[in-house]
Amino acid sequence: MVNYVNNSFDKVLKPCDAQQFHTLTSSEQTEKLILGHRAGEKNSKAKLPALTYMGVLNEAKYKDYLRRCEEQGGSPLGSRRAEFMQPTGLLMLDFDHVGDARALWTQIYKGASERGFDLGQCMALAHVTPSGDGLRLVVKRDEGKTIAEGQYHWVQEVLPWLGVEAKSDDVCKDISRLSFAPMKSEILYFNPSLLFAPLPDASDYPDGTLWGASPVILSNAKDLAKSPAKSQREMLHSVQHDNTAMPASSPLGGTEGGQYPTDYNGIPYTEIVRRLEAQLGGAPSRGARNSFIFSMACNLRYICNDDAAWVASILPTYGEDPQKHRQTIQSAINRPMSRNMPETMKRALQVSAESVEVSTSHSPLGEQEGAVPPALPSVLPEPLSMLVSCTPEVAKPAVAMAVFPSLGAYVSETRFVYADNRSYEPAFMNVLVAEQSAGKSSVNAPIHLILEDIKKRDVVALGREQEWKERCASISSTQDKPAKPKGLVVQILPADMTNAAFVQRLADAEGHFLYTQMDEIELLNCLKTNASADVVSAVLRLAFDCGEYGQVRVAANAVNALVNVRWNWNASSTVQRVRKFLHRNIADGTLSRLSFCTIIEDRGEGRRKIPKYAEFSDASAQELLPYLDKLKVCKGKLHCPEAVAWAETLNEELIDFSDEAEDVTYERLARRALLMGFFRAMLLYVMNGMQWTREIEDFATWSVKYDLWCKMRFFRDLLHKDIEGERSALQRGPVGLLGMLPKEFTREQVRDLRIAQGMKPDPRAMLSHWKLRGLIVVGEAPNVFIRV
Repeated sequence: MVNYVNNSFDKVLKPCDAQQFHTLTSSEQTEKLILGHRAGEKNSKAKLPALTYMGVLNEAKYKDYLRRCEEQGGSPLGSRRAEFMQPTGLLMLDFDHVGDARALWTQIYKGASERGFDLGQCMALAHVTPSGDGLRLVVKRDEGKTIAEGQYHWVQEVLPWLGVEAKSDDVCKDISRLSFAPMKSEILYFNPSLLFAPLPDASDYPDGTLWGASPVILSNAKDLAKSPAKSQREMLHSVQHDNTAMPASSPLGGTEGGQYPTDYNGIPYTEIVRRLEAQLGGAPSRGARNSFIFSMACNLRYICNDDAAWVASILPTYGEDPQKHRQTIQSAINRPMSRNMPETMKRALQVSAESVEVSTSHSPLGEQEGAVPPALPSVLPEPLSMLVSCTPEVAKPAVAMAVFPSLGAYVSETRFVYADNRSYEPAFMNVLVAEQSAGKSSVNAPIHLILEDIKKRDVVALGREQEWKERCASISSTQDKPAKPKGLVVQILPADMTNAAFVQRLADAEGHFLYTQMDEIELLNCLKTNASADVVSAVLRLAFDCGEYGQVRVAANAVNALVNVRWNWNASSTVQRVRKFLHRNIADGTLSRLSFCTIIEDRGEGRRKIPKYAEFSDASAQELLPYLDKLKVCKGKLHCPEAVAWAETLNEELIDFSDEAEDVTYERLARRALLMGFFRAMLLYVMNGMQWTREIEDFATWSVKYDLWCKMRFFRDLLHKDIEGERSALQRGPVGLLGMLPKEFTREQVRDLRIAQGMKPDPRAMLSHWKLRGLIVVGEAPNVFIRV
């Protein structure tokens, strides 16, 4: 929660939520004033709306003050005073006259990425200042720190650690400090869940006399006591020159030789450390050991009870001096610890868990007790952040995947250039699979919001079509019928359409994608010819490729057309029904062309709680419209080098994962899953003004792995059964071959197992691969190996 004022002369603080923030930053007047200020117009800046990020009005305190003013006959002050404000838990940093504010932000973002520092846990907002050459950051303030101490911590410790040297403006110490609103186009980072979070306990933020003291009742503002801002500056000065004010490194606590658990929730610590190391870029070079150990410790503390000795017991020295190794770990432990585990650590745990599943369940992403899907990124790109905002946490991943078919309905005459140098029209077909009463309807409200604009245009087109039909009906059979009007594009189709109606709507679509929402996936069976031959599987494959389809009839008034299938849809189903529906189409490519999502019901202590939904405000459609407009105007071939590079990098990771598990099924599914992830990334790229961001990349990566997790969870056994007959022709081994061997095994046992599985006998390449991946170690006896 933050406050805002209409301009510098407005003394009345007003609540500002995400919708109000959007209104302020998207206003044409705001943009006009900012551009006027940059052109040298006087007073333009003072007329800008402004926000107070660090404090908000305590209405009860201010009302009590007004009451006492009335009783004592004093003239009350306006509410925009530090004396009446309580902390939001946020901190403001101003970097003036940096020249290229975007470049400075890129440097911060890159440094965070390289260090494994999760900005989503602490960064609420970043934007170019109205001057055009400054950068403003709004970050989470550590509990127990004053504003001055928090700013010192960021400027002197956090940013240098990220490789950034920048001087912050010293005048931003007052809790009531105003920050002029930016233009929407100059917002570089936006985290609404943190910016508009509920107010924290004020006692956790020591703002000196600014909080808790009763303001004096005065008739003249100039008689106020010493400026709070001045006292804050003096406090900063004392912090900068008094080493005792900063946390000092202390000797490593605990008993380094003590006994600690060897696993975390069943995952060996050795595996977690190895996977985290990979997340942070691999083992460090000699000159980067200290910073790498620091980054590792900052993550590992979350699974080691924040115990420095525990972290030291599992974290390699990487050749660093042992004493320095311990001191670096202690420095990491001394840092304030966020309540939420960093995304880097979460990803390392997820990959580690998947690796453990490989050796226990013979599947890279197979279902087993306690297995969970990849976690949705904490910071989503717009407009996804807004579209999932009214959904309970348990259903947000499903909504984040399910909205793309309806978003894709706004795309026409557009092709995206993929890593294979071919261009594709983005097609989306999504199935939500969950148990009965799991909340599958969660996706409806966001989809309806997205389709609102298309529905309005469909109503107009249907009205014109009906008028034409009525004119045709009023003319005798001997007279010429009027020609069908142009532009009768109806995009939203009912779930129970006939094949003829489907083909006719495609013929009239003028290159637009049609859209259908189905409560049950079986409704796809309505697409049947008069001979009752099931054409669903063929149509779905054609829809993914936008291929040609049609029908030929003898009757003069029958539908005769050959069309390209541009058709997006959403469907819902239970596990049993979707398996029954698709069981005949596992091997023909139908399954791999669909994307899946699910809702995992809470089985823990909170399972009896009713999930909380919210409603989109009346202004939500207007907030979404600029993003949809960008999709509508985008035409032709679009190439994004960053998206292509992302796809190539993730492809290597998916191949490595498939090789490690020796699972040909996973590799087959991954090819099209990656292409669909590319489509999602490109839609977000277009909607965000052709800007590739880390949020888009993180979401796209998650969407691919989440889609694969769902497919392996629901169809793993059907997929493996289908390819069983092909196994002898494959050059790759069976799924999870390592898991079929005992803890200690010999080279001969591997050779015999390969022969039994129809593979070439020689196991040398496989053993070398396992050793390289750290999955096995060489035993003491000759030709004996041990699974790690």
